[in-house]
Amino acid sequence: MNRKLPPYRTFLASDSAIRDLLRSHRVLAFCGLSATGDRDALDVARRLKQRGYRVVPVTPGGGEVLGVEAAADVDSIEEQVGIVVLWRGTADARAIVEAAARRGAEAVWFEVGAEDPESAHHATELGLTAVMGRSVIGEYEMHFPDDELGFDD
Repeated sequence: MNRKLPPYRTFLASDSAIRDLLRSHRVLAFCGLSATGDRDALDVARRLKQRGYRVVPVTPGGGEVLGVEAAADVDSIEEQVGIVVLWRGTADARAIVEAAARRGAEAVWFEVGAEDPESAHHATELGLTAVMGRSVIGEYEMHFPDDELGFDD
């Protein structure tokens, strides 16, 4: 698709929107997270779990990641997910965005290295918030430096 997109700043989430997302949603789906894959993704998932988030790994191969059974795809996740985080390359991004919208997620987060402006814009067209090129854990630590977020169980 080669359409002209508006400038990113017009459709990507603001700092305040990101803060609200991280405060409001405890369940995050990590697309592309596997026990043998990207070590950065595993580290971020582990750190977010330590801060009270539930991280649902999404990988076609299934298996267990960080003590949680992985879903084959976003549509297979049984619980409500607030934020879908993309760690995989852009080939699957549009399909993941559409699955996130079907499942009622509020946001799709394109992690650093998984940026896809077309899919991010498509997410906003579907009513989702799009975050692109920002680190989930970096944003968490910036907005909640004293780790004061804390979720009640």
